[in-house]
Amino acid sequence: MTVKRNPQYWDQPRPYLDTLKFSIIPETNSRIATVVQGGATMMAGYPYQFGSNATAPGIATHEIKIPGLYRAYFNQKSGIFTDRRAREAFYEAINPSKLMQAYTQVAGYDIPTNYFTKSSPFYDPADKLPTYNPQHAQELFDALAKDGKPFDMKITTYSNSDLKRLGSYLQQVLGAYDNVKVSLQLVDQAMLSPTCKGQMNFDLCVDGGVLVANGAEPIISNLLSTGGNDNWGKYQSAEMDGYLAEANATMDPKAVKAAYDKVQKLVVKDLPLYIFGAETRFLLLRNNTGGIVPSNGGILQKQYLYVCKDACTKK
Repeated sequence: MTVKRNPQYWDQPRPYLDTLKFSIIPETNSRIATVVQGGATMMAGYPYQFGSNATAPGIATHEIKIPGLYRAYFNQKSGIFTDRRAREAFYEAINPSKLMQAYTQVAGYDIPTNYFTKSSPFYDPADKLPTYNPQHAQELFDALAKDGKPFDMKITTYSNSDLKRLGSYLQQVLGAYDNVKVSLQLVDQAMLSPTCKGQMNFDLCVDGGVLVANGAEPIISNLLSTGGNDNWGKYQSAEMDGYLAEANATMDPKAVKAAYDKVQKLVVKDLPLYIFGAETRFLLLRNNTGGIVPSNGGILQKQYLYVCKDACTKK
């Protein structure tokens, strides 16, 4: 898609660029190569993807300092994850540190213990998601099978190299347990939302990258409220809806934090989604790119972008 400058834009002389072209390149390594070779100006990604390309001639990186979560969605309309025990077993069957290492090929990630990470004013260390406990996970798998609910699940994600590694790792680790059967469905990136959000054709749906949020709202309500736009798993809880509304009904910081304390406790109780990592997003870009101004949601405000004659990213 190519867009042209609006000569009637209210904040003249912005936008500075005459045209912007957006290209979709699903494979991560191909996107990186396109930027490094000068075929594109920038891409969004993460340092683990960039490697030595981050210091290639004419290349710079820029951090979007807004925390985000790596997450996957449990289908809570149909299938095995309608049973809370299955969601708990999934958490306990997977070592999230090793999962992140398989995904990123980098060790040492700090694994979130709840929706709010340590950098958030709403973080509460007392409310912790289930941790790696393979013995108890097997007990839960056995109990589900005994109740006529064998753990038979389909992982759905899109087909780039990073997510293929993640999906294959999940399939391999879960397949080592008794009474567990796992299949992996890879779709084109553009088809992930229609397949998961639209058709609910998944048991666990893994979206790539992190869901960024500068503060709690509107992301947390979109993710956890009934009918929320990012609530792909169709989690429904009148109790959760009430706590989110309570947090949004006041400007008193103590009252807001108290409401989000209740949200975090309910996240631990209900396990509405799978949280397995946290990170900030980065840009890999040509170093003659200036005017990098993100919105509160981490999206670049295109009206500020400009091109320098020489390297200007550090200025």
